[in-house]
Amino acid sequence: MARVMKILFCTVVLLLCSSFAGAQSAGSGGTGVEFPVVTVGTDLWPPFRVEGRSRGIDGIDIELLNVVGKRMGVTFSVFRFPWSRCLLNMENGQQDLMPGLAKTTEREQFILYTDKPYYTCYPAFYGLKKRGVIVDGYDDLYGKSIGYTRGSAYFSRFDNDTVLEKLDKNRESQLIQMLLADRLDLIIGTDCQVEYELAQMDRSSEIRKMAYKPKQPIDLYFGVSRQSAFLGRMDELNRVLEELVADGTVERISSRYLGDHYSGFH
Repeated sequence: MARVMKILFCTVVLLLCSSFAGAQSAGSGGTGVEFPVVTVGTDLWPPFRVEGRSRGIDGIDIELLNVVGKRMGVTFSVFRFPWSRCLLNMENGQQDLMPGLAKTTEREQFILYTDKPYYTCYPAFYGLKKRGVIVDGYDDLYGKSIGYTRGSAYFSRFDNDTVLEKLDKNRESQLIQMLLADRLDLIIGTDCQVEYELAQMDRSSEIRKMAYKPKQPIDLYFGVSRQSAFLGRMDELNRVLEELVADGTVERISSRYLGDHYSGFH
C-alpha cells in the first residue's frame, strides 16, 4: 500500500510540474502553445467547490473557471489538495492559481489578488440549539470551544486572538459534524457555505446562528502565485472577471447552488 501511495504521489507531482510548465508558456504570451494549461489547486468548500459526479470537483468556482478559461483561451487544470497545502503550493510556486480566496496581508506576500472580489460572504458563529449557547458580542466567545477551518481567514480580531480556545480542521463539513455530535460549543464559518451545508444535510433546525455578527465581510478573490508566469495575464483576468460579475454570469451560476435565499451581491 505504501508503494502504491508513493507512486500516486509522484504521478500527481509530475502532472503538476508538467501543467505548470504549460502555464509558464501561457503567461509569457503562449508562444507555441495552442492550449495553454494553468494549474489550479483547491479543496472542497461547498457550494463553491463540491464533489463532482462526472469529475473530481464541481461548484460555483469550477463553473466560473470554465467560463473564464473560454474567454481567455486557457485551460484550468484543477487539482484537489487540503486548503493549507494549496496555500503552501502557491507560496512555493508549485501551482498557478486559487479561487475563493479571502485577502490577508500574510498571503499577499506570495499571492497577487484580482483587483475586485467576485463574491461576498460574511463570517458567522453557529451553535447547537440544545446547548443553549448565546453569543451577543465578541467577549461571549471566551471560555467556549470554537471550531474553525485550518488556513482560513475570517476577521482579524478572531484570526489573531491567541486566548480563545480554537480547534482547527481541514473542512467546514468536519466542523459541522463535530458540532452536531455535541463536541464543540461553537463553529465559525462563512454564512453562505455553512447554510448551504446545513440545508443539504437537512439539519438546519438543530443549529442556531449567533446574534453576534462580525462587521468584516469575506470578499472572495482569484489569486495568482507571485512565482507564476500567469501573472503576465493578470490584467486580462481582472477584466474578464469584472465582465462576468457585471453581466450577471456569476450571479446566475451561484443561484443554481444557493437559490434565491442567499446572495453574495450586496
